[in-house]
Amino acid sequence: ADPPRLRALIWERSLMRLRPRFPLTSLFWGLLPAAVVVAGYYWWLHQETNGEFTRVFFWYHNLARGLGQAEELEHHPWWFYFVRIGPDLFPWSLLIPVAITKGGWETWKQSTLARFSLAWFAGMFACLTCMSFKRADYLLPAYPGAALFLSCILLRWSESQRPGMYRTAWLVGPVAAAVAVGWLIFVNAVLPQEEPRRELRTFADAVRQLALPTEPVLLFRIEGHQLVYHLGRPVERVIEWENLDIWLAGTQRRFVIMTPTEAAAWPKHLEAARLYPLLDNSLPSGEEHEQPLVLLSNLP
Repeated sequence: ADPPRLRALIWERSLMRLRPRFPLTSLFWGLLPAAVVVAGYYWWLHQETNGEFTRVFFWYHNLARGLGQAEELEHHPWWFYFVRIGPDLFPWSLLIPVAITKGGWETWKQSTLARFSLAWFAGMFACLTCMSFKRADYLLPAYPGAALFLSCILLRWSESQRPGMYRTAWLVGPVAAAVAVGWLIFVNAVLPQEEPRRELRTFADAVRQLALPTEPVLLFRIEGHQLVYHLGRPVERVIEWENLDIWLAGTQRRFVIMTPTEAAAWPKHLEAARLYPLLDNSLPSGEEHEQPLVLLSNLP
C-alpha cells in the first residue's frame, strides 16, 4: 500500500472512532459530570472571594473584554486576524491560495481529517474575529488546525504526482530546515538584543525598594502578568478613576503604577487625591521601554 495514503486512512479511521453513535445523548452524559464538578468549584470560589471571582473571571475577562466594554483595553478592527495569518503561519501560509482553490476543495471533500482540521481552525477564527478585544496570541490554539489542513493539501498533492512523495520531501524539507535555522538565530541572537526593552524585573525591584513588602501596589488599567509576578503580593488592580480616587484619598501612602498617558490625565479625573511621580521604566540609554510605565504616589 502507498505509505502516505495508508497514514491518511489511519487518521480518518481514528477520528471516526471518536464520533459517538448517539451524539446528543453522549454530549449530555459527557457534559453533566463536568458541569457538576466545575459548578461546585466555581461556587466555592464565588463564596471565598465574596463574588469577586465571578465578577472578574466571568464578567470582566470573558464578557466585558470580548464585547469591548473594558475601556482600558485596546480595540482592533474586525479584520485584524486576517492580516495575522500570513506572517504567523509563514512560510506555510504560501499554501493558503491553494487551500481556497480547487485543490483545497477537493482535499476537503475526500479527507475526513481535512474537514476536521478546517472546522477546528475556521470555528475558532470566526469566534475570535467576532470579539471586540483582539490579541495576536489568541489565535495560537487555532493554528494546529490550519497546519493539519495544509498538510492534507500537501499529502494530496504528493499522491497526485509521480513520484510525489519524493517531490514533496524536496519541497518541504529545505523549507522546514530554513525555518528551524531561522528560529535558532532569532531566539539566540535577536531576542537577547530586545530583552532590555521588554523585561520588567528591574522596574519591579525598584518599586519594591520604595513600597514595603506589606504595602499594596496599585496597578491602574494595566494588563501586566510579568509585572505582577516580579512585584509579588500584595498587588491590587484598579480600573475606574473613581475607585482610584478612593484608594488614594487620606494620609496613608499609596503607590500606583500606570502608563504615561494615564499619568498625564489624572488631574482631570481625581478629585480627592493628588499624584506625584517617583520613577519610570525608561532605559539608562534613554530609550523607551516597550511597555512604558510610571510609578506615582499620593504623597510627595
